[in-house]
Amino acid sequence: MQNEFFRCCELCPPDFYGKQAGLEFQTREDALKHFCRIGQTRNYNPHPSFNTKWYKWQHPDVINFKSILHHFLFYSENNFFDPSPYIDLRKLQDVTGTEDIIELINLSSKKEFGPMHGVYHDHYQLIDQQKNFQHSHSCNLVKALPSISSDQQRRNLVWVQLGPGTEFFKWFDANKFRTWDLLANCYEKTPVDAEGILLQPGTKFTGMAHVWENYPETFEGYESVIFIDDDLQFIHEDIDLLFQTAEENQIDVFQPALAKGSFGTWPVFSQKFDTTWRQTNGVEIMMPGLRGNAIKDLLPLFCYSVSGFGIDLLMAEVSKNKGYTSGVIDTVAALHTKEIDQTGGRYYNYLRSKGINPNAELWYLIDSFGLDIGFVQL
Repeated sequence: MQNEFFRCCELCPPDFYGKQAGLEFQTREDALKHFCRIGQTRNYNPHPSFNTKWYKWQHPDVINFKSILHHFLFYSENNFFDPSPYIDLRKLQDVTGTEDIIELINLSSKKEFGPMHGVYHDHYQLIDQQKNFQHSHSCNLVKALPSISSDQQRRNLVWVQLGPGTEFFKWFDANKFRTWDLLANCYEKTPVDAEGILLQPGTKFTGMAHVWENYPETFEGYESVIFIDDDLQFIHEDIDLLFQTAEENQIDVFQPALAKGSFGTWPVFSQKFDTTWRQTNGVEIMMPGLRGNAIKDLLPLFCYSVSGFGIDLLMAEVSKNKGYTSGVIDTVAALHTKEIDQTGGRYYNYLRSKGINPNAELWYLIDSFGLDIGFVQL
C-alpha cells in the first residue's frame, strides 16, 4: 500500500497541482493528499497529462478508489487507460518503446512528442491534424446522382460506406423496388450498382464533409437521407419503411433501432417491440437519418470530426436549439455486426496511424460546445 501511495505521488507534482488548487505544497505527498481529499471532487488535474473530468466520465468505478491516480495505476498493470482524451498511451508506447507507465505519462507532457506520437498538447494541434488529414485524402465523385424530377418515386437517399468486409451486399438487391437512390462512398474501387459513386479513401465523415462543401447539389430534392456504415445488416424492404415512418410521424432526425445481438454503446437505441418509435435527445453516428430542413442544418457539422466521434452529440445540441424532433424507429432494426474495439480495431488503428485520436475529437466538441454527454429517451 505504501508503494502504491508513493507511485501516485510521482504523478502529482506539487508546483503544477498547486496552481490547479490555488495553494502551495512543499512535497508531492502533501499535494496528493489534498487531491485525494478535495481536488478530484473539484475536477482539478493532478498532472499535466491527466484530465480528471474526462477520466471520471470514462471510469465511473473510480469512486471505489482513493483517487483517479490509484485507479489508473491499479489497472495499468494489464491495460492502457488513457489519462486524458488528448493522449493515446498505446501509440506513445509503440513509438518510444517505453514500458513503465509513469515514464510514459511524463513523456507525454514533453513538447517534443506530438500527434504522430499519440499526443496533443492543445486543441490547436488537433485541429491542424484534422486539416492535414482532410487535405491529404482526395475525393472523387465518380458518378453523380441523377437530377430529381417532380414525378420521380425515389425521393430519399441512402449513403453507404463500402470497404473491405462490407455487409451491404448481403442485403441490398438492386433489382427490388425502392423509394431511395443509392450513393456509395467507396474507400477503394468497388463494383457496385448505384445511382451515385464517390471514391474517397478517408472516412465516412470526411467524405460527407467534402461532398457537402464541394457538391451541395447532391442532396437537393431529396426529402430524407440516411448515412449507414458498412458493417450494418438490414432487410432491403425495411429502408422504405424507415423513411415512411419518419415522414408519417414528422421525425426530423431518426435512426433504426439496433437488433438483438448488435454491438452498441447506448442502450436506449436497442429495439423495443411495443412501440413504433420513441423520442430521444438525438441519434448515434453509425446510421443517422435526416429529413427536410435538418439536412441543410446538420450536414455542415460533419466537418468537425474525422473519426465521427462527437458529431452525434453536436447534432443533438443543434437539433434541440432548432426545435427538431429526434427519435429511434423500432419497427426497423439493423444488426451491427462488428465489435467496437478502440484498442486494436482496424478503423481505430488506421486513425491512429494518421495521428487522429477519436477521443480527442469527442472531448473537444463536448468541451467547446458544452454538449450533453449521452443519449436518453424523452
